[in-house]
Amino acid sequence: MLIGENIKLALLAIRANKMRSFLTMLGIIIGISSVISITSIGDSARALLTDQFSSFGKNRMIIYADSELSKDEIRYEDLFQMKDIDNLKEKFKDSIAYIVPSVSGSSEVRVGRVESTIIMEGVDQDYDVYQNIEMLHGRMISGQDTDSRRNRIVIDEEGALKLFGRTDVLGESLTLDIDEKTLVMTIIGVTAKSDSIFASVGMSNNLKAYIPYTLFSSRLKDMPILDFYTGEGLDQRIMGNTITNYLAKVKDRQRGFYVFESTQLQQDELDKTLQTISVAVGAIAGISLVVGGIGIMNIMLVSVTERTREIGIRKALGAKRRDILLQFLIEAVILSVIGGIIGLVLGILLGMAGAKLADIELVVNPNAVITALIFSAMVGIFFGLYPANKAAKLNPIEALRYE
Repeated sequence: MLIGENIKLALLAIRANKMRSFLTMLGIIIGISSVISITSIGDSARALLTDQFSSFGKNRMIIYADSELSKDEIRYEDLFQMKDIDNLKEKFKDSIAYIVPSVSGSSEVRVGRVESTIIMEGVDQDYDVYQNIEMLHGRMISGQDTDSRRNRIVIDEEGALKLFGRTDVLGESLTLDIDEKTLVMTIIGVTAKSDSIFASVGMSNNLKAYIPYTLFSSRLKDMPILDFYTGEGLDQRIMGNTITNYLAKVKDRQRGFYVFESTQLQQDELDKTLQTISVAVGAIAGISLVVGGIGIMNIMLVSVTERTREIGIRKALGAKRRDILLQFLIEAVILSVIGGIIGLVLGILLGMAGAKLADIELVVNPNAVITALIFSAMVGIFFGLYPANKAAKLNPIEALRYE
């Protein structure tokens, strides 16, 4: 019998028993929809995390001296000086694109009747480029600002609105306490509001701002942390090992300098997230698909029993064993595939609902869709093989006598 005829017979059998067929497919539907929905939400979360880590700073690295990790006391000589930054710039001029001491401070600020706390980060020129900061008005701190220690400040959009009630505040002044000095700072730039999960970390209701790092003059010695960015296309792990080995050699110690990599953080966090998602998907989908497969096997056994005389007639008319086997196997596969398609559509709808609730953009992985459909077909083949084989083995004479 031709495959096309078998498909038609299978569809007619499914149509004749709609409710039974639907209940049979239910396990497959639940399993596939679980796979697609959870995978889609997981991929969406991964895309979001990738964007968020990108906003943390592309190719960003932080190097620091740590007595806990090194199991040795940090000596005065181990702390960073400005000469260390100059040496690193010279030694790795083709690899380090940006490097500054990691310095920051806070100050109370008052404009009219509005009072708040402002957190200031010391930066150098091009910080907005490496940190993926969008300028709403004006510019970021420049090299001339840092070299000349100019009283310049860049605030964020929220700070501008809170202090002045508007965002275009270029030229306005803020009186701040910086490095035990009271300075009148001129606003030269306003950054756009960031959606990054890192933007609000440790900020509470405080405002955020950037100033030339050289204004923290008393802190530019005995520094435990350096913040820098590598050039494009470099392996951060190799780069980190190279720099720590160089510092250990220069400062005459075997260990104690460590590099924190943005890509390492990204990879570690994504791996944890994906591992959790994989376990959840495997557990839910595995149980559902097994139950669905057993349901298909059960209903196909019932179908073989109900159609015993039909099998006997076909064998008597010349149908071979493989024809009967193929007929029932195709029916099992079609049941499973239809369930897989319904589960696929349902899974995408559930993924869309979940993404909307989480306020993220849905990402549907085509590989997951194809794999789900192939897997549903394999479930039909695996669990339909026994009933189909049982039907193919029926003795035509006994089958014709069956009531």
